[in-house]
Amino acid sequence: CKAGISSQTSSTAGFFPLYTKLFHTSADAEHQDIFDLCNLKSECKADGASYTAEVPLESLDAFLEGLASCVNSPSIEQDAIQTEYFQMRKNSLEYSQSLSGFINSSIDSRIFSKEPWKHDTGIYAPLFNSYSPSEVRSILYKIANDYYVPRNSALFFCGNIDEEKIYQLCEKNLGSWKENKKSLLSLLALKNTE
Repeated sequence: CKAGISSQTSSTAGFFPLYTKLFHTSADAEHQDIFDLCNLKSECKADGASYTAEVPLESLDAFLEGLASCVNSPSIEQDAIQTEYFQMRKNSLEYSQSLSGFINSSIDSRIFSKEPWKHDTGIYAPLFNSYSPSEVRSILYKIANDYYVPRNSALFFCGNIDEEKIYQLCEKNLGSWKENKKSLLSLLALKNTE
């Protein structure tokens, strides 16, 4: 998904990695079990968020169904948001006060002076730590609606699997995944101004 660190703005720095950590938690308990069974891992890199899992063929339908529930109707528990947000706040504050944090942030602010937040060290702890729970939730849902859309995403499968079977399962589970109307309108507006 094209929702990486380079997509951040000064006011959303840190929230893309936070959403990446929380993405799968919006699935119901049954699908959480499938995600745990398949060892679903998430990582937010410079250009995008990636999710990897080892899914047995007999669990693929349920796994894709769980993935579809996360993209079609993200509903992250407030407790999960608070737990991860407070952990990231603590980590960003500790990093900003460390010698390596000071050095890396100083270098990034000079080298990338126009957009230092588009790098791992670009979280400005006092700003990141100042958001209320409702502001955090709003930012996370904006990321979900604007970035976790079909045109920003790709699925990759490898293994001894039938291409037609994979296509049918993806169509069944993800066929209703649509672009957010607001995102699509902003994309069309952007195309009209080019």
